Amino acid sequence: MIDGRGGGSNGYWSGGGAVTDSKRTRVLMISSGDRMLRSPISNELSRHIAYADRVRELLMLVYSHPAHDLRSTEIRPNLIVHPIHARNRAGFVARAYVAGRRLCQQSKVDLITAQDPFDTGVIGTLLSRRFGIPLEIQNHSNFYADVEWASERRGFGVAKRVGRYTLPRATLLRVLNTAERDAYTAMGLSPERIRILPTPVDVSTFLDTAERARERRDEIRAAWGFQSEDIVVIWAGRMVASGPNKRLLFWLDIAARLTGQLASVRFVLIGDGPQRGELEAKAAALRMENRTVFTGLLPNEELPVSFAAADIYMHTSQHEGFGKVIVEAQAAGLPVVAVNAHGPSSIVVNGKTGIILESDADRMADAVLELCRSEARRKQMGKAAREYIRQNYQYERMVDAIVSAWEETVEGYR
Repeated sequence: MIDGRGGGSNGYWSGGGAVTDSKRTRVLMISSGDRMLRSPISNELSRHIAYADRVRELLMLVYSHPAHDLRSTEIRPNLIVHPIHARNRAGFVARAYVAGRRLCQQSKVDLITAQDPFDTGVIGTLLSRRFGIPLEIQNHSNFYADVEWASERRGFGVAKRVGRYTLPRATLLRVLNTAERDAYTAMGLSPERIRILPTPVDVSTFLDTAERARERRDEIRAAWGFQSEDIVVIWAGRMVASGPNKRLLFWLDIAARLTGQLASVRFVLIGDGPQRGELEAKAAALRMENRTVFTGLLPNEELPVSFAAADIYMHTSQHEGFGKVIVEAQAAGLPVVAVNAHGPSSIVVNGKTGIILESDADRMADAVLELCRSEARRKQMGKAAREYIRQNYQYERMVDAIVSAWEETVEGYR
């Protein structure tokens, strides 16, 4: 063990197919967070177990603050997670490089994968060059495609330069959407090395549970204080009131417009976060407290049931690289009304499974209002959304595609 305290589909990823010989592949993954060790029932942990099931061994180095007091953990015999304790990112880079060097010396590592082009990308690049191992650099954001969003990130200038150093040195580049792929090619990176591989989302419980859960629709609505005939607009996620990401104050502004036009519309926000109090105060100031429910955090198994009790999912994030919750909402049979950001526009089929439009409160309110007033259209879109997700976001196939890309990269490097 390493002591961490030391030193839409949309045709994008359909080429992955079945994995055949990947059991011989040993992968070293470098991650910027330790959530999978602190949340043992998380989707993130399940996803990495699925990766490990398809390879010979998956070794992980994850950034962890010393206060978390985590130790190296054998999740599975072939999935070992090593927390790298550091008080800042510079310390993480130095210590993770030392730990990674030790692992590469102890075992034959076939592929290194870094979860971003920045600090983990630096570690991966250094190890790749030192040991002659192919490197994948993932990017789960729109950092280069969405310059406005990226420029608001702390340390943007440094991160931009770091990424421009690491990305050309990777053997495989994984992005989540076409916009980031196009930004990479505009930087001069070879399109042959870029794969659009969305994060696998296990929607089986949403596809299966949500249909059965409609039997509990009235019960759940009653718990919210709503009537069976009310039209419920829902949202789920981490509550950050302002800024370009969640924009929940903007969400409530749209909701306020709707309340002035339709007496039966109601709102549910699932989750928690640093600005929840501000959002609740905003709802009260708009005199919407009797129409709006803040549920707080819900167990994973309750989310499909809650979605099934709603009618429309509204998403106001202006900067979204993917949008896992949008996949889940559609799987639960909800039409989605979302801002035209890179992630949602690649997941929602505009006019068929939902509505994609520019960021304008009046236009979004009109789109939601149109769906509120047409039960037939809501049901038509919801049915189309479920079928689209069922066909295009099969969890096993998405995992296979990622592991196949790893295997192909290793084979091409030999």
